Amino acid sequence: MSPGEASYHLLSDQVKRTYEFHADPSKRIGTGWESIDPLILGGIAPGEVFYILGRSHTGKSMFLLNVIRNNQASPSILFTIEMPEHQAITRLTAMVMVQDHDLIQRQMRNNHLAWEANPLLNYDTFIVDDSVSFAAMTEVIEKIKHDYFEELWPRFVCLDYLELVRTDGSRKEGYERAEVLARDLKAWSKAMQLPVFVVHQSNMTRKRWESVDENSARGAGYTEADVVMGVWHPASDPKVNHDRDTWQTFKAQVIKNRISGALSEQLTFKLNTSLTLDDPVTLDRMTMGLV
Repeated sequence: MSPGEASYHLLSDQVKRTYEFHADPSKRIGTGWESIDPLILGGIAPGEVFYILGRSHTGKSMFLLNVIRNNQASPSILFTIEMPEHQAITRLTAMVMVQDHDLIQRQMRNNHLAWEANPLLNYDTFIVDDSVSFAAMTEVIEKIKHDYFEELWPRFVCLDYLELVRTDGSRKEGYERAEVLARDLKAWSKAMQLPVFVVHQSNMTRKRWESVDENSARGAGYTEADVVMGVWHPASDPKVNHDRDTWQTFKAQVIKNRISGALSEQLTFKLNTSLTLDDPVTLDRMTMGLV
């Protein structure tokens, strides 16, 4: 079914499909963080949208790329409208190799890391860094399905970020444009039967170091989302003295969860030099010497 098309199904068929869905946990795509995934029954399902919401420079794209890194076994596609392809690949390489990002850049620049040895070659991930509309995203996925075996078809989509998606034929601006994009993304996810992780800007009244709530989404998105995780960077507050450790600390909180209704407390994530993000469960294990 294409986005925008209506269809109907007999309730008995829908009930059967629902039971089949719940019997197959692999249909859900998790974030890879044990502090988040149990809240969303292990992950988001086809047709569900997970928003990573925050101001610029609060780690939103890092959270998004870590989702890809944490799901090596699941083919994916990253539509990175803002971040150039080479930045995404360099960052993902550092994450997958768990090596300092600056070191990886130098090794690539000096050809000390041969492309044939890059572990990203083991990931079935497609990266598109063009300006796209939802129609263009559909065309890309259909082309992948035509050109590759079914085993490589994307299991989930990452989008960076919502406001930069083209709205073909729409003249709306500002809040109204964001509202159209949020509504169309949800419809697209359902039509394509794909889980979607998407970066979304919070409004300008919210400081980078302030926590995110249901009123923080710029224009729209909160209503249409199945899950909203707010992210912020407390050390950005110019009134607060910080050292290296606190500067690498980011906060996150699940503030909406249509899947199970469970919300989270404020969670502390540590950004490593490899750009991997350790969640509170991992940090606790490291403290206990279990990692």
